[in-house]
Amino acid sequence: MLVQESVTYIALANIILIAAITIQAIAFLVRHIYYRHHNHKASGSIRLAAVMGCISAVIMWAVFFLTEDLSAPIKMVDDLTLTMLAIVGANAVLEYAAGGEEDAASKDAAI
Repeated sequence: MLVQESVTYIALANIILIAAITIQAIAFLVRHIYYRHHNHKASGSIRLAAVMGCISAVIMWAVFFLTEDLSAPIKMVDDLTLTMLAIVGANAVLEYAAGGEEDAASKDAAI
């Protein structure tokens, strides 16, 4: 009787999504610092976007390193890919919403 050995894989898409969420988190922080430096009335949604972006990035890094076998071969996607994609999408929507509020606030200040 042959016993099949189950092979685990590291998902390449997860690595790309973790890089994307990290870049988003850095962008959130830079935007928050820039906006706070140039406008003393920093928006709450910009601060929320910065905090949520950083928390999401840390959680995704932790989940990746705790759930992936780093000595395994690479495949394109796995079970966590859709979850990570949803987190990246939610952060992008949060960034878009914070950017819209920032633009409206800067237009009101200019008037």
